[in-house]
Amino acid sequence: MLHNISHEDSNYITKIDRPQDYKYPCRSSDNYVPYPEDSLIKSRTIRVNVHFIDSTSAKYNIPEPKAETWAYHMIENANFRLRTNEQMNLPEGNETPCIPANYQYRLWKDDSTGLSVHYHYDDELYYMLTKGSGANNYDRKVINKYRIGEDSILNIFILPPHPDSIATGRYVASRSGISLGNSIKLTGPLSQGMKDWEMSTSVNHEAGHSFGLSHSWYKNDGCDDTPPNENCWSTMESGRCAGPTSNNMMDYNNSQMAITPCQLGKINMVMSDSRNTRRKLLVKDWCVKSSDVPITIHEDTSWKGYRDIDRDIIVESGTLSIYCKVSMAQGTKITIMPGATLTLLDAELYNDCGFQWEGIEVVQSKKEIGKFLMTGNAKISDIREKEDIMNK
Repeated sequence: MLHNISHEDSNYITKIDRPQDYKYPCRSSDNYVPYPEDSLIKSRTIRVNVHFIDSTSAKYNIPEPKAETWAYHMIENANFRLRTNEQMNLPEGNETPCIPANYQYRLWKDDSTGLSVHYHYDDELYYMLTKGSGANNYDRKVINKYRIGEDSILNIFILPPHPDSIATGRYVASRSGISLGNSIKLTGPLSQGMKDWEMSTSVNHEAGHSFGLSHSWYKNDGCDDTPPNENCWSTMESGRCAGPTSNNMMDYNNSQMAITPCQLGKINMVMSDSRNTRRKLLVKDWCVKSSDVPITIHEDTSWKGYRDIDRDIIVESGTLSIYCKVSMAQGTKITIMPGATLTLLDAELYNDCGFQWEGIEVVQSKKEIGKFLMTGNAKISDIREKEDIMNK
């Protein structure tokens, strides 16, 4: 017999007290590291568009006819670097796990223009300076004027340095960038034939900031697997930069090809949190059921961390303990077999996309029945209403 649960006052839910040794795990980045064996941490796609800004003279940025191809190659190279994720150089002889990043960028055509790459001519806002009296790297005027779909698309602005600053001989037009919420500003010697791949490391670095990462040469970046370092651009024969130097994405170096498990955990924690505005930058591919192959639980299992589930769940045996919010895709359901247990510990089962899911089925045999336990703060919502009891 099946007992369908569609609301929190069902006769087949047992309310329990929170365990005395309970510790809130949902804000621990350790629970979001995308180890290959953890199939529940989804691959993510970040929507991006690219804006080139130049003066009306059209002298200082990538030429407009080449801009779209240049932007495409920049994003593709940034994606390649994320997929590659090299072994950390530091500390010397380390065995830090090397896990390919589970996220990529996709050039996204916005609804208003149908474009993913934009070119703007603006004599007032075309440049970016990172130091000196005219520094404007933190200024949001160009973002506020030209951003498109900023609530759901990561806007990347490519700006040259001001030619007057270059002319002084005191300003070096080096590659640089800054993350400003849902937008990124990048600059470099664009008029000197800067290659698209040269900017891709800055895309990854600044997007890392947007999704919660700090510079990793500091002691307080929040990750034990990113050792403090001298932040050297490259290895030198002597001095403070002698010996191995960092290749981490969040240091300033000539590689920026490594991301640690802790860093990936921090990024995925932001991407998984429905309350975080950065999550809105992701392609929502977790809304509806995507496979008829269920997730089957055969032993005591704990889910600690926000999750997006796009398949049915069958608790065949043992206990599935869910500690954090889990979004159930439209068309999915959870089945608790006789003798098995589902426990929600301050967790919520819901649909993140405004849809409804099929709820929870408790299966009863002649001798046993599945158990559904909830702490006082646990919640189930967005379930499609149907009959409470059905014969199997």
